[in-house]
Order: sequence, then C-alpha cells, then structure tokens
Amino acid sequence: MDLESLSVEVLTLILDKLPVRDLLVCKQVSRFLSQIIDDSERLQYSIDLAIAGMVDGLPGGLCVADRRSMLKEYQKAWRDAEFPLQPVMSITNPQYDSIGLSGISGNVFLQQAPTGLEFVRLPSRIRGINAERWRIDSATLGFNPHAFAMDPSQDLLVLLDEDNDEDARIHILSMLSGAPHPLAASSILSEVERYIGFSELRVCGDCVGWLVCRETGDRTGSSLQVWNWKTGILIWEMRTDPGEPFIEEPFLLSFHFYNDSLVIVAYRRRLAVYSVDMHATSLTEATCESYVLSLDLFPMHEDTEVLSVGLYPEACFSGAEVDPQAPFEYSAVHSLFVVIVEMATVAVRGDFMMHVPARTIRDCLIQVRADPSARKVPWHEWGPHGTRTMQVPGEPDWCCFDVQGSRAMHALCSDVADVICVRVLEFGPMVRRHVLNSRGGVDLLEDVEGRAVYMSMPTGHRWGEDFHTEGFITWLPCRLSWWNVSLPSQDLPLNVMLYDDGIVIQQSENEVQVYAL
Repeated sequence: MDLESLSVEVLTLILDKLPVRDLLVCKQVSRFLSQIIDDSERLQYSIDLAIAGMVDGLPGGLCVADRRSMLKEYQKAWRDAEFPLQPVMSITNPQYDSIGLSGISGNVFLQQAPTGLEFVRLPSRIRGINAERWRIDSATLGFNPHAFAMDPSQDLLVLLDEDNDEDARIHILSMLSGAPHPLAASSILSEVERYIGFSELRVCGDCVGWLVCRETGDRTGSSLQVWNWKTGILIWEMRTDPGEPFIEEPFLLSFHFYNDSLVIVAYRRRLAVYSVDMHATSLTEATCESYVLSLDLFPMHEDTEVLSVGLYPEACFSGAEVDPQAPFEYSAVHSLFVVIVEMATVAVRGDFMMHVPARTIRDCLIQVRADPSARKVPWHEWGPHGTRTMQVPGEPDWCCFDVQGSRAMHALCSDVADVICVRVLEFGPMVRRHVLNSRGGVDLLEDVEGRAVYMSMPTGHRWGEDFHTEGFITWLPCRLSWWNVSLPSQDLPLNVMLYDDGIVIQQSENEVQVYAL
C-alpha cells in the first residue's frame, strides 16, 4: 500500500508512535512524510522535547501548542539566566538554631527542623507549578533521622535511624504523611551496616543503596548494600577487605545508581559499573572485580595521593514523573553525573570536577556488550571526548556546586563581597545539536547566544609537575550561562542548591531564599 493513500490523520498517529530518531530519519527520506511532520504540532513537540533532553508530563489541561510554547520559554529562560532580582519565595523558621538534614529532589526541598521534617514543593512560574508546604512531625517519625533520600514521583522517603546503639535501621515511608509506604512489604530494612566515617544513602526506582565506611577491629573497610525496598530483601552487597582508611585500593569511596539495574562505584583511580538484579529473591555477594565496566580516571603521577572521589548528584532519577503538576520534565537518559576528585602531592593540593553525561557511560556499556573482553576502558578511549573536566577554582573564599538533570551549577563568592556568581553548565542534547549545526559542524572556540557561551574548545590540564603524568584535554561540548545574585548581608551562605526551575540559597540556619526562572 502506498503511504500517500493513507490519510494525514492516520499517518500522524503512526508517526507519533516512533522514536524521535526515527522521526528525523523519516524527514530525510521522504518529502511527503517531512511535510506531515513539519505540520504536526504534536510531532514537533516530541522533537523539541528530545532536543531539550526532556519528557512529556502527565496529561493535564494544557494543549500541545501551549506545552510547546512553554517548553521554548523554559529553555530560553535557562539559556539567558532570566532570574529575578529578588527571591520569589522565602522560607524562614526562627526555631532553627542549627543546620540539620537538607536537600532537593526534583522540585521538592526538605529541611530538618527541631519539630520534624519540613517539605516545600518549589514553585515554577513557567511550568505553572504552585508552591506547597507540609511537615512530618517528630512525634510521627518517632526517631531522629541521620540521613535521607527521597523520590517525589513515588511518594517515597527513605530515612536512616541510628538511635539504637546496636543496630541501624532504614525506614521506608510516605513522603507526604510519614506513614509506612503502602507499597513496602516492610517499613524497616534489616541487616543495615552502621557507619563510622562517611556514608551515602540513595534511592532509584525499586532500589535503595547504602554505602558505609565500616570498622573491623583496628582496621577500616567499606561496604555497599542494595535492597529492593518494595520486597524488603537485601539483594546485593559488596565489601572491601579491611585496610588503612582512604589509602589502599580497593576502597569504596562513593556510589550512584545509573538506573535500577546498574550501580556506579567510585574507587581512587577508576569508576566501575556493577549489575544488580532488583527482582532477586536472595543476596548476591559481589566482588570488586565482578564489574561489567571499568573506566580509568585521568592520568596521574604515581606519587599523587587521591584523597577522595565523590559521585553526584545526591538525588537519583526514577524515570517516572516527578511532579503531577509539571507539563514536562528531565529525561533520565540525559542526566548528568559529576565526579569530584580531591588529590594531593607533597607540594600541592587540588580538586578536579569531571562532568560525565549518562550517555557517555551508556556508549561504553554498548561497546562492552559487543565485546565483553573490553570491559576495562582506559582514559584515552572514553574521557577526552566523553567528559568535560575542570579544576575547581582555588581563588574564591567560598564555593559550592550542585547537579540537576543535565545541568551542573558552580556558585562562587568572596568573603568580602555580597554577591554570589552562579554559573550553570548545560550538557543536554540541545547543546550538541547547536555546536554541530554551527559553522558546518566545525568546533568553535566560543559562540555567544543571549547570555550563554557555547563551548566546544578543549579544557586542558598540562601542569604535569603537580598531579599528572602528562597533560590531558577534554572536549565534551557544553553551554555556560551565568548570573550574579545579591546577598542580604556579607555573611557567606551555608549552601546553594539547584532545582528544575531555579536555585535555592540557604543563607542561614533559619532563612532559605528561592530564585525561580
């Protein structure tokens, strides 16, 4: 049957079922199909979402044309850093006398108060999300949480309880009510390792992960445990042999979920990816060498001591809708990981920040599936073109960073200034498309659009006498936007956090300011 014999309505419905990559192929091979795609608001919206690295939200009252217009405004606001001069929302509580737990997942901000846990659904003018506040009282919890992770898309709050002197416990609760989560077979996870130095608690889909530094006699090791929080079963565990803390290899320094079946672990000089079966009914005891993929970090001198390696962001993507009010949101496929490597030699100390898109790890995994013997990948095969590595500036008196979606934020401030310089690096597919389309795909030194600088020039590190055996460069394209925000006083803020629609400045223990696009 000839395609042109079908009605435009039928063809549009068929094309709407195709992946965006196939839609773009159809545009190239057929003028007839290309015209149908160009004339369809729905298909154009699907293409715009893919280019922006986002996915459509839940059905709501907005038509496709309004969603598409909103998406364009949202992208432009981030590109031009269109933040207001004054905060759109202030969160104050005079009862706060010390900083407790705090953090953001999606558009939900959590802060620990003396009376319990305070939650705020952060506003978005462009996406039409209204601010909302609620609290889980300390009496409802019945314990003082020491760590947390949350997933608003699943109404999931995971809290660590170490009030008991003997056993640590992980509670699986509703984020809205603080009651046991209705989908959890047990509201308390068992066999939880206590920590003595550092720890990380993360959630992704059906999985909860817990990394701890643990003590055995006079020696220190580390362990990583993964549960299926719905069944309550400990499904995966890896322990390192006790050794000197933060010195010997192997030692688990940090971890993050790539998705709910793959976990990334940071060692001193490499990242390793391990397979986890979230449907398992018994425990799998993994070893450090049972990885499916190992990625060497950038070259270093043998006498360079790696003090720590951290994997960020704090929150994980579940792949589900984060907020039922959101017309669109970030796609987990295009999420960004940041690896902070703290190093030292006898003469100098410094931090390096590696920006690693999920697609870089995905491409390496695809290659390994084709050739399992190539599961150990040297730096030069993945790092130069798959990352953007920068040295953390040493000049500012105060700096912090955060990651959300495909964006990384660096906030810098001097101790004598009342202004924070906020820089946002975007690594989504729109950046790659812009760079490839500019000047026939020739790499640019820089290309300015609005208040954004598109960077495809290499970032070089050639001070071999300090850390590296040789110079190295990274080429991954990114877009840099910047904005200065005035502080209410010259006191340095406690923290600056990134969320889907702006930034949150934690000015003091009892004052938080929200700046939304």
